[in-house]
Amino acid sequence: MPLRVAVVALAITTLGGCASSSDVPIPTPAALSTSESETILAEQLAQSWKMYGADGEDRPEIPVVRTISRSEWGEVMAACMAEQGFSVTIGSDGGMGSGDLPESQAGAYNLAIYVCDASYPLDPKYSAPLNESQQRYLFDYLTTDLVECLEDQGFDTGSAPSWQKFAEGLESGTMWNPFTALPDVSPKRFQEIESACPQSPPRLYG
Repeated sequence: MPLRVAVVALAITTLGGCASSSDVPIPTPAALSTSESETILAEQLAQSWKMYGADGEDRPEIPVVRTISRSEWGEVMAACMAEQGFSVTIGSDGGMGSGDLPESQAGAYNLAIYVCDASYPLDPKYSAPLNESQQRYLFDYLTTDLVECLEDQGFDTGSAPSWQKFAEGLESGTMWNPFTALPDVSPKRFQEIESACPQSPPRLYG
């Protein structure tokens, strides 16, 4: 069985850093139906089991304790993993590290990750498509606050796209982000930049 225990990365961003000066209204995410929420949660758990489940074993039924926000993910996961018998650290990049874990504990560790993912899944709203109010809020943040923040860090991000081009990129899965203009930097420096200039605005989900 492959050893997948060094780092667990979560695609989240720190909601801090440069304050928004935008006059664009805070967006209101579209309300999800019960069916839509259940479908998203089921997909999240299926993906988690695909990553951490043991080959050939049946996926265990784990009751949901509650859904959580991105901002509390690290604290909740660390506490849950401790309950499962594993001490982990949460990095500033949103990654969860196990340190030097013996090969013999790899299976139990991966199962613990799944149990915690299933017990405390992220709120389905984070996986739902952005509505237009969210898209415009994100566009305004990326093209103003984030660009200015990166320029203050000494980087030239080039020309921002028009709203139409940005929306087309969202639709095609190639969203423009000024971070793509940054030169190669060390992981430590990247974390410093991202901490000062988060890649997502703090109120994108309301």
